[in-house]
Amino acid sequence: MLTFARANLVTSILSIALMSHALADTAPDATGAGPYPTATAEYRLPAEIDPNVIAGRFTEVWARVYWPDPLPDNSPMLVFLHGNHGTCGTCPGGMFIGYQCADGSPRIDSGSQYTTSGTCPPGSVVSPSHEGYGYVADQLASWGYLVVSINVNRGINAATGVPGDSGLNLTRGRMVLKHLWLLSQWNQGIAPTPDSLGIDLTGKIDFSNVGLMGHSRGGEGQRATYEQYRDAGSPWPSAPSAKCSGRVPAWNCLAVPPKYKPPIALRFRASLTCIFTAPAAMT
Repeated sequence: MLTFARANLVTSILSIALMSHALADTAPDATGAGPYPTATAEYRLPAEIDPNVIAGRFTEVWARVYWPDPLPDNSPMLVFLHGNHGTCGTCPGGMFIGYQCADGSPRIDSGSQYTTSGTCPPGSVVSPSHEGYGYVADQLASWGYLVVSINVNRGINAATGVPGDSGLNLTRGRMVLKHLWLLSQWNQGIAPTPDSLGIDLTGKIDFSNVGLMGHSRGGEGQRATYEQYRDAGSPWPSAPSAKCSGRVPAWNCLAVPPKYKPPIALRFRASLTCIFTAPAAMT
């Protein structure tokens, strides 16, 4: 059963997402499951130093994807980004089932060794940052959305800042852009979809209906995604036109009417939800 807070989040995000589509006068009840069965899997690429993300530091492309099964062509996509915290977790009893404590106690994510080394000490497990939104991602997938929840543990989460990017929010934005670029390659069939997903993404993503959502430091990162996509000389494809709309009180998501481009009114350290339209270069 959904808690009130989780039900509110599901309702709020789905309400914003549905603004990108023509709807009947009465919207469906977003607190219940949608009409589609869902599936989920991860893609995870080897860690590398990518100066387009951050120079001199290993990062990795890692995300969990949720989708309606089977995935229709030209599906709208939502991209989630978590906040800042430790990257290695321990359990009081020292035993895990997957990422969770075997005795049901909360995992304590107090270590950060994975950030720099890509491994956690014996008796601990990497913090599954990208799986924290599973409950809402699966719900949204049941309503027809492809949801990509990104993990930025390696080199970014709990890491030391760099000059001009003390909180690594610009770095977060560039990592999201790297995911979007790769997803566009897979969507166009320019590069093969990772086998780990178990599906072929060619022609499956509607890049004219993409939503960005981030919590806390992830909200700043998603704002940076938008801003850096628009930057002159950006290595990423040409800028989208923003269509930010709707406030979500439970997540402190901020909305800027479409006429404000870029969304300079976004509050610092806030979560961000923004629907944008990508140009043909990314579709």
